[in-house]
Amino acid sequence: MRRIISLGSLEAEHLRTFNRNFSKWNWWKVLTKKSTITFPIPVYASQNLLVETLQEGIPIQTFIKDASVSERSKDRIARVLFRGLLKMILKDNFIHADLHPGNIMVDERENLILLDAGLVTKLGPKDHRNFIDLFRAIIFHQDAFEAGRLIVERSPAKDQQNVLDRE
Repeated sequence: MRRIISLGSLEAEHLRTFNRNFSKWNWWKVLTKKSTITFPIPVYASQNLLVETLQEGIPIQTFIKDASVSERSKDRIARVLFRGLLKMILKDNFIHADLHPGNIMVDERENLILLDAGLVTKLGPKDHRNFIDLFRAIIFHQDAFEAGRLIVERSPAKDQQNVLDRE
């Protein structure tokens, strides 16, 4: 039996998943006293309506352009956002698919607030494994040869035929 879910309910479920995933991740904020990532909490959802908690902050573009904000704070926010995105991709495989400046806010304590969780994506198990292995080869091992080998070996056979020189 197929479960039919409304748009409001779907986004509410996405928000619950993000809140669950990131509540486990926020332990490092306590240890490092650094910024973290939060999401609104759904209060009510129906077919055409989603009510969520009010999140107060400023758009990330305003934060970045504010001359009174230190470069250190801007750098910290960039690192938190990058780590959060990596967490979504590498660990949770539940990725906010509509991250643009209009959906990212910064609160007064320099925590990030991610909005509009209506669009998410997940990689299939094979693609997720391929992404992690490629990421590891490039970022952790800085091994371009290994990255190229993975791309060629894990490509469809018809595409592998087009490789001129495997080395």
